[in-house]
Amino acid sequence: MSEGAEAGRPPPPDLVEGEVPLWKMADVRGLFVRHLITGYLVTSYRCFIWDVEKNAVTVSVPINLADVTVEGKRQGKRQRRGGSFIVPRTADFVPPAMGEPVEIGDLFFRMEGRPVMVLRAVAEPVRVKSLIDALRSQVRVPPGLGVDSFWSTPDETHGRRS
Repeated sequence: MSEGAEAGRPPPPDLVEGEVPLWKMADVRGLFVRHLITGYLVTSYRCFIWDVEKNAVTVSVPINLADVTVEGKRQGKRQRRGGSFIVPRTADFVPPAMGEPVEIGDLFFRMEGRPVMVLRAVAEPVRVKSLIDALRSQVRVPPGLGVDSFWSTPDETHGRRS
């Protein structure tokens, strides 16, 4: 069993069968040569934060447990760090241009009322929350994939909750 698949630890950043990335955001370092430090991803099965240097998921929230609120909404300008939707080239969607005015806010992911993950300075946070809410009501993660192992206890099988 790999280190990332041990009980009580989130799965690795690799996508599992049937999982589709839908939104991404990144923290980078460097002016001329940019290096990815932290990745933030919303997929069809989970929302997670990936520590690139450790190549490990530090926080993972299964989509069906993602109780998300938007806080600290404010006006700002579109920047690379604010995140972007991952859409097929055939989709009729044009993202806001860099420097264009957008709403910025923080996404709080709560479990039993407690915040377990926060994504700061997200561009268009209400749209990201709407995506997560729609997935939460429609998507069911097949058991056994391990995408919700963050919430499992040592005596539980990954991918299954009581």
